[in-house]
Amino acid sequence: MAGNENARLMCGNCGGILDIDPKKPTVVCSFCGSCFSVSALLDESETLKIARIRRDIELGRQNLEMARIRQAEAIRNDNIRRTEASKKSLISKISIVFAVLSLLMCVSAFTRGALLTGSFAAIQFVLFTVVFLMGKRMASAKTKKLYVFLFTVALILEIPFSLSVATNEAFQTSKNNDVIAWDEIVLGDRIPELDSESGYISKNTRSELMMNVYCVPLKRYYDFVEDCKEMGYTIEPDEDDKSYRADAKDGYILYVRYSVLHDGTVDVNLFAPKTETTSS
Repeated sequence: MAGNENARLMCGNCGGILDIDPKKPTVVCSFCGSCFSVSALLDESETLKIARIRRDIELGRQNLEMARIRQAEAIRNDNIRRTEASKKSLISKISIVFAVLSLLMCVSAFTRGALLTGSFAAIQFVLFTVVFLMGKRMASAKTKKLYVFLFTVALILEIPFSLSVATNEAFQTSKNNDVIAWDEIVLGDRIPELDSESGYISKNTRSELMMNVYCVPLKRYYDFVEDCKEMGYTIEPDEDDKSYRADAKDGYILYVRYSVLHDGTVDVNLFAPKTETTSS
């Protein structure tokens, strides 16, 4: 290299270009501020130059490979996000449809007095609604797991709900043939009459009455209990929200119980005084 010709070499620290003036003893890299001896740089052997070039080429290749990997990773993550968004959208659409259906079934069941069926439908409505709302703002991985879990539970509840509906339908079909004729009940004048005519009488004598009255709303059951109290069944009462037991002054004993199954069933048991039973 001629002594008066300027040289351009690569900075060994940052890879920047060094403009070397052979007349000056040192050169400072304008990129990283590193200071080098001009004579040392100009006297560098061809072998070192070749090694540095190879190293620079390898670094460039590695940088390109890392850029390709990062690009592939970005594409893969984008595909995952698109897939999850598609699944989330599908689950959300299914959830809102099932939520509406569950609400309609819930209202229908409670209107008919089918409390168990209505309860299953109400739980499903809440779960499907929560899943739908979560799908609109799902964020963390933990939330995603809860999102899928609630959706799965809501779907599984379709099993007991369907069984409950099937049981009620079968029961409704079987009880349509059972009609209570209140004027044929021997102790009919000892209890207030229920509005429903569907039911089953298992015992109908002067000493004992055992019957099940079907399709009785819960409010009507409470009214029936109050009617029983007005007829004198107020001695030693034992009452909770679904049953009532009390005696009358003339010795009659009354047991009534409400069941949420089969659109609301009232079990009525009435026992005549033993003295009256004996005389009969």
